[in-house]
Amino acid sequence: MSELLENLIATKTASDGLSFRMVPSFFRSEPGTTYVPILIELDGTTLESSDGRVDVSFFGALENAEGEVIQRFEERAELEASDHVRYEIPLQLPPGDYIAHIGLLDEKSGTHGSRIVTLQVPGFDPDDVLLSSVVLYDAAEQTDEPGGIPGRAFQFGRVKLEPIGSRTFSRTDGDALGIFFYVYGSAGAEVTARYVFIKDGVEKGQTRPQVLLGTEGLALASEEIPLASFEPGNYTLVIEVEDKASGEVLQKQARFKLEP
Repeated sequence: MSELLENLIATKTASDGLSFRMVPSFFRSEPGTTYVPILIELDGTTLESSDGRVDVSFFGALENAEGEVIQRFEERAELEASDHVRYEIPLQLPPGDYIAHIGLLDEKSGTHGSRIVTLQVPGFDPDDVLLSSVVLYDAAEQTDEPGGIPGRAFQFGRVKLEPIGSRTFSRTDGDALGIFFYVYGSAGAEVTARYVFIKDGVEKGQTRPQVLLGTEGLALASEEIPLASFEPGNYTLVIEVEDKASGEVLQKQARFKLEP
């Protein structure tokens, strides 16, 4: 695996032997750094399985703007075989632009794939009211296991989220739309969020503004909205956040698909 990573860095040539999708999210962390959990997804039918398990290694390296490799990772994971295999990688990075070399290896077949992408890591100025990334999820569990580690990058405190990623919600299965994000730098304790649902360019509904949990400087949105009454289709979720003390209003959008 080390040889695959070194070759990827040296040649700057990605491999399409295994196709996968990677989605980074961004959250305020230690001063001067940003927490970057990355969701990696791939078609599980392209992996060789044994006894209902797949054995996959994930590897990567990050180059800064000067072309210097500042971080590497190599993780091997035995995962449940399914049509939709996913893994989570946690990173801590200073704000800035990076070139990410990311790859994975099917340990059973020897097939591998890789990608080279630009990663733009934002900072979170403590003097501004800002939103973290929005994570849409379909399950959350309370756990005493440690978070912020490979395989558990989308765990915040004792709550482990299952990001929806490219998967779809199901109306008949009784799925609920989970929404998770932080509001940083709020001027007071009252911060509200309102959710607007748009399908095919037409507004289908909205929630009333709800006060988020939190104190001055930090608020948390963790909402689950049942989808049984929604029409199947592709949705844009518009999130509108208002800091009542300053009157500042922020918006973000996310997308999801609901199957019958």
